[in-house]
Amino acid sequence: MSYKIYQIDTEFMKSDDYIHHPIRNIQFRNGMDQKFIDENFKAEFIRIYKNVVDVDLSSKEYDLWDLYRILNVHEHEVYVAGSGELEDRYEDILSNYETSEKHPDMKLFASLSIGDIVYDEEESKYYILGNDFFDITEKLPEYVDNLVDGILIDPFLKKITNVKVKNDLKDFYRHLDCNMVEVVSFGDVNDLWVDEEGLLKGDQRFFKVSDLPFGHHGVIAGKALLLKCGDNGGTESTTLDIHEVTSRISWDFEHNGKLYNSETGLFNHFEIIGSGIVKTIDKPRDIDPRLRHKSRVVGKQKKPEVI
Repeated sequence: MSYKIYQIDTEFMKSDDYIHHPIRNIQFRNGMDQKFIDENFKAEFIRIYKNVVDVDLSSKEYDLWDLYRILNVHEHEVYVAGSGELEDRYEDILSNYETSEKHPDMKLFASLSIGDIVYDEEESKYYILGNDFFDITEKLPEYVDNLVDGILIDPFLKKITNVKVKNDLKDFYRHLDCNMVEVVSFGDVNDLWVDEEGLLKGDQRFFKVSDLPFGHHGVIAGKALLLKCGDNGGTESTTLDIHEVTSRISWDFEHNGKLYNSETGLFNHFEIIGSGIVKTIDKPRDIDPRLRHKSRVVGKQKKPEVI
């Protein structure tokens, strides 16, 4: 059995909108039963949740309460073939979770608690945790059917997060804080949706992606949304795990003889003299705009054109 765990976005919980949001009636409700869920959980609430971790229990039949126990005691003991001894395989069953920048061993998801949502991939059903696990799948079709799983890369917060996105441009704009988008191939079947006017904006932040195809230098201005390029030209959920993406992202980097500082947003000329570095400070958008790549579709592949 494979599961996706959704918890209320911690960034949303820091906002003023959270203080008066009706989801709090569910989070802090004792004795939450099916009737209460039917009356109080709204389909649009799914937008304030984020996929915080995936759990793979496919090696054995487990139910949702087994999942609850594993995530709350943080262990998953299994018998090892041959020796007959128990081993904790908790780390092996987890994937697609964020970690703390300061403490890389710290996983940024909480134990399962009231109001959390579990998606059972085998049954294609969503459950919310209350007195029991209540099936809310039928409440979500108008939202779920048009939602895709993406990965948001945010150089302002220096965070890479799983997000659910409506499969339309307006929601792409909302996630990217922009009015125009362009597509950069991430490689294989995945694309980066980025702000087409990113280099024109002041107080901008950048990041660099390694190993982009078609000779792209990898420097991206502003936020980016990673999604799969659909077989018919549309967009689908990304095929990548957040850890596969994180390893290719740099917040501080060298480009065209300049060092980018993620704290200031400045590209600095540098010259190495002995063991020291001498810098002169430039404006953030002094990155050469001629090096900006815009992807265009050629058949089923994307090739960059320099503009």
